[in-house]
Amino acid sequence: MTATLEKPFVSAIIIFLNGERFIGEAIESILAQTMDRWELLLVDDGSTDRSTEIALRYKNEYPKKIKYLEHEGHRNLGMSASRNLGLCVARGEYIAFLDADDVWLPQRLERHVEVFEKLTAAVMVCSPTLYWFSWRPPAEDWPAQADRIGRLFLPTDVLHFPNASLKRFVETRNMPAICSLTARRETVLQVGGFEICFRGLYEDQVFISKMCLAGPIVVIEEVLDQYRQHPDSYCYKAGVVRFYAAESPPGHDTFLYWLEQYLTKLNHSDEELWEELRFQLWPYQHPRIAQAVSLKRRVVRRIGPVIRKLLPEEIYQWLKLRDQRYFRGNRSR
Repeated sequence: MTATLEKPFVSAIIIFLNGERFIGEAIESILAQTMDRWELLLVDDGSTDRSTEIALRYKNEYPKKIKYLEHEGHRNLGMSASRNLGLCVARGEYIAFLDADDVWLPQRLERHVEVFEKLTAAVMVCSPTLYWFSWRPPAEDWPAQADRIGRLFLPTDVLHFPNASLKRFVETRNMPAICSLTARRETVLQVGGFEICFRGLYEDQVFISKMCLAGPIVVIEEVLDQYRQHPDSYCYKAGVVRFYAAESPPGHDTFLYWLEQYLTKLNHSDEELWEELRFQLWPYQHPRIAQAVSLKRRVVRRIGPVIRKLLPEEIYQWLKLRDQRYFRGNRSR
């Protein structure tokens, strides 16, 4: 076999910190991929449990396919630094990420690579992810919830050029899950990978924003990964789950202010994107008014069903649209 054929098509990166509970399942989902031209980089972010032992066992069992990496001195440097360590070693034309508690479906890599080969201008391919609650029976710490699909609100199987894709993601506060995207390595290196100042929350949204601004992306229809929801996850512990779309989750302002600085650095001139960013920043710049608006919306959510029954449908929809336009117009000023 030639060196060219031996080179992996995709470099899959799993970062982990004390992930002994699920990491074996994540690795097995990569071993089960229908496309075989991949390498797996296991990046240990200073684990103190058995996850290091598990990763080394897989590395020893599949030495030609799996590599184990760690920071000097087995230190904990955060998610961004760990993903960047994987990027430094990656050899594939494409980069894909999987967290240690999530899984890929068998055709995940094959389908993403097919899209790259069809739409060669794309710098990133992403798909809707399954928010996976049903992996375990309900319990007191995790009540019964139905699995749901995280839609991306963009047309599928077409190129979405810079500005439009990022504006849509910022507007909906609904970016692809890190486990559901594959990126062209050349472009990832051009944008500088992940920002190490984001050790945990929003490090993925920072990276996705940089990729959206670097070139066209493609969204596909298929659900090809399962994003495990559990009370020990980083996002759950940080308190960013269970927020309404109109509310401001913890730390979101840090991401938005970073994006403001990044767009300024790029001398970005798209006014629609700037307007949407200003709209999203408004609650943090006017916290007292935002709290009052949030309270109003909570009340409306409670009495809305009653009002809807009393009013004709045409009047109800007109009042709803009028309120949305007024609210958005005032926040954009």
